Amino acid sequence: MDISFDRERVRAMVLSLGEVSHNGLSDREGYEAFARAAGFENWETLSGALQREETAAPTLTQPVTLYLAVEATNAYPEVPEWARVTLTPKLLRELWRARGLCEAHRLKGVYLEANVEWDPDPDVQLRGHRVYIDRGIFWFSAYPQDADEADPDIKTYILALKDLTEALAHREACNLRWHQGMLLAGPDLLETLIEEGILTGDT
Repeated sequence: MDISFDRERVRAMVLSLGEVSHNGLSDREGYEAFARAAGFENWETLSGALQREETAAPTLTQPVTLYLAVEATNAYPEVPEWARVTLTPKLLRELWRARGLCEAHRLKGVYLEANVEWDPDPDVQLRGHRVYIDRGIFWFSAYPQDADEADPDIKTYILALKDLTEALAHREACNLRWHQGMLLAGPDLLETLIEEGILTGDT
């Protein structure tokens, strides 16, 4: 059985431990007790190890093509149905580095420029391609060529960084699946790509 935990899960377990303890542990005592039980000298050592693990980008041996569904919006008459991004070691490092900045400086999120290919049908010219990252999720976005910066942007399906890590390790992840060596993000995306002739139904 594979058991894993992150800092949020540890915090929840420590709070539960304090609630069921007959002596009533303080939060600090609970953290220290958990750290020692996990084989660490103290909570500071365990917390640092967890943070390093959380902020480390997944390792790729070769680039991976990622298809993402595009969110429907009433702001524009037509929007692409999918977007395509090539996941590279460099891109993953940038995503995880941005996440680390958000955590370290308590930022709500950051935008980075990104190379994104969008479904050419419908024929919508897009600009301002970028990726938004916060402490746990990311998505890609762009604007129609004639849209104003204040207008809503076109966004892809929102992905959790943790789910991407699981999928790249070929473990089960929410609304992420492998097909013909490519990674698909979003419900019903495979059917859409097959209908457009981008992919086939063969496994």
